Amino acid sequence: MKKLKYMALASLVLGIISVGAWLVPPVGYPVSVIGVFLGLKGSEGEHGRLGLAGLVLSMIGLILCVAV
Repeated sequence: MKKLKYMALASLVLGIISVGAWLVPPVGYPVSVIGVFLGLKGSEGEHGRLGLAGLVLSMIGLILCVAV
């Protein structure tokens, strides 16, 4: 269970970074993809809301990165 907590937290941190890193696509794209992956995995545990927030932020960063 601790592993899922850290995945959810990492997803949230990467999601916050990806929202700002979309201006530099070589940096923003990998950060967003990893954040989405960790958000999907982290939303399964007891800290699902944290993982879901990271997933949403990472998806926003990914969409912005692809749009640029």
